[in-house]
Amino acid sequence: MKCQGVLVRCMDYRLWLATLLLQFWLTIRYRGSFDLVSIAGGGGNWTKITPDLKLAVTKHRVRVIIVTGHEDCGAGVKRGDLATGAWQLQAQARINSWPVRIEAYWFKRHLTWGGLTFWWWPQRVWFVAWGS
Repeated sequence: MKCQGVLVRCMDYRLWLATLLLQFWLTIRYRGSFDLVSIAGGGGNWTKITPDLKLAVTKHRVRVIIVTGHEDCGAGVKRGDLATGAWQLQAQARINSWPVRIEAYWFKRHLTWGGLTFWWWPQRVWFVAWGS
C-alpha cells in the first residue's frame, strides 16, 4: 500500500478516536496509507509543520495534505487559524511546486460524558487542489 498523504492533527489526547476514524476513512477514500503528524494546534500551527510536510512530499511523494483543528484547543487555535494555515500551505505548495491537494477539517465538540469527549464528524473548512 502506497503512502497517499499526510494527516496533521492536534496532539490533544481527546481527539485520538476521532482522528483514528478520520485516518481510516482517508485510507479508504484515497486507497493508501497516511503519514501522521501530531503537534499542538494541529493545522493551525502551520509554521511548525511546514518542514514535516516538505519531507512527506519529497520523500514519500504524498499527493494529499489534510490539516485538522478542533474546538477548545489548548494551544489557542481557532477555526480561522486553520483556514489561514491551509491558505499558507497552499502558498508554500505553489512556491515549491508541490503537486498536492490540501484539505482542512474542523472538529466540533459534541458532548463530554464520563470523562470521554465525543466529536461531530469534522466539517470541511478549506479545499484546494494544486499541481497534478
